[in-house]
Amino acid sequence: MRNWTNRVLFALCVVGFVSLAHGLNYMYFTDREVQVFGDRIKFWHGDTLGGPVRSNDTIAIMQDPRFYDYVITTAADFWHGSGYQPVFTFPAIFTAPRLELPANAATFRQLAVQQGHYFNAGPSMRARVQIMGDSLRIWWSPVGVPFDSSAFTFYSLPDSAVVFFDCPLNLFGTVSTVLILGAGGRVGLEDNLVYTSADSRGVAPAGHSEKFVLISEEDIKILNTPANGRENSSGLGNSQTNRNLTDIVLDGIYVALHESFTFENQNDPDSGYVFDGSPDDRGSIYLYGSLIQARRGYVHRANRGSTGYLKQYRYDNTLRFWNFGLWNLRENVIEPQTLDFGDVPLGETVSDTIHLFNDYVPPWLDSISTNPPFFCPVAYDTLLFHHRLPVSFAASDTGLFEDSLRFHIPYYHRWMSVPLRGRSVRPSVSDSSFIPHPSSLSISSCPNPFNARTEIRFSLPQAGKVSLNLYDITGRKVATLFNHVATGGEHTVPLDATGLASGVYFVSIEAAGQIATRKILLLK
Repeated sequence: MRNWTNRVLFALCVVGFVSLAHGLNYMYFTDREVQVFGDRIKFWHGDTLGGPVRSNDTIAIMQDPRFYDYVITTAADFWHGSGYQPVFTFPAIFTAPRLELPANAATFRQLAVQQGHYFNAGPSMRARVQIMGDSLRIWWSPVGVPFDSSAFTFYSLPDSAVVFFDCPLNLFGTVSTVLILGAGGRVGLEDNLVYTSADSRGVAPAGHSEKFVLISEEDIKILNTPANGRENSSGLGNSQTNRNLTDIVLDGIYVALHESFTFENQNDPDSGYVFDGSPDDRGSIYLYGSLIQARRGYVHRANRGSTGYLKQYRYDNTLRFWNFGLWNLRENVIEPQTLDFGDVPLGETVSDTIHLFNDYVPPWLDSISTNPPFFCPVAYDTLLFHHRLPVSFAASDTGLFEDSLRFHIPYYHRWMSVPLRGRSVRPSVSDSSFIPHPSSLSISSCPNPFNARTEIRFSLPQAGKVSLNLYDITGRKVATLFNHVATGGEHTVPLDATGLASGVYFVSIEAAGQIATRKILLLK
């Protein structure tokens, strides 16, 4: 009963904060891609990213990294290095809107205070914490003074908790609960931080119950401890076979709000640590989860023969749609949620727009459907943060009509629908808003001639299936511009001929058993 109550209290706190949002966790996010020393760190051969990637900066790519989910950047292109041949599952998204990191972890402080899990011993103190499944072992020490290994306290955790230490923090251990842990200072990782169900490389079984988030207002640093491969892994570097003396294994989501996920003692004179001038390869980082950082940090450097860790990162799909409260943006939000056209005179077409917003990723729609007298003539296979779905109502008889606009988002494996309603009534003699449809099919373009872009305009005498195609001067079909049901009346379809050669083309429309053709001239 206590565990169930704790879950409910935690859910109420988090839901109150996120306003019922359903957020997506990126595998990798940065605000700045350039490292603190001014170096541009690249994705390159061997990097394989299974989750969504996003940055407010130019992403550097060389050789052939593989991206199996969205890659989103505010920049107009990638930085291209040698052998540039990246592999993408989705087209890369450029000039995306910025996604801001919170200025601080105040929200998580507040949640920890509300739940009674807030620790602050003052500005001169630091903490060392071992997570022990569902409890914490806590040491305290003044800054600059070694921890006394015998002076610690135990602190029990509920099944779900937000815990905050308002000080620098050393951390390691094993997580068996749902835990968000925040720190007001730098976090140093002394050793592995893993789920109880994970294997030796941190991979947990599908549907595992543990969830962990570490949020620091400064750096998250892998400390140069014997457990993390201190002093060149006893001289063997990456050849060391005792992984307990080399690798660090991490599970969860790691968030450095102001700085980086990086490592301590980078074998530089300015770091205060230089290990005899030889290579200082310490092992591998096995991370099962995701990284979010204000600035991309080093985990390996080429200085002095090489220093640091090899990367072995894997995305945890269990965390993909778990909203822990860092971002609370629109995700598959529909406006309006219902569409009522009201009373419409018979013979008149009324149109409106349904908006689909997703600020996390720009999903595409692979199916849109509705039934007459409702129509949605839209090309839907486009990646957009904001989909505009034009819906029209044009009845052939009087009466009340109800249906729904249905569309499928394959990225989420989800169907969504919007109820539609409209009443067709006989127009009064004095109804000046009644506009009859044209009596025949017609087509035009403007501008013509044109340079790269023009608009194709066509008029339909009645609702029905429309096929609009572009042909070159030899009669070869170059593109299908429109192939949907459309309402009677005027319509406009944009034509982007950026990839076509200059010359004469023909636009042909077929609808209601009629065919019309228009010659257009492309000049570049």
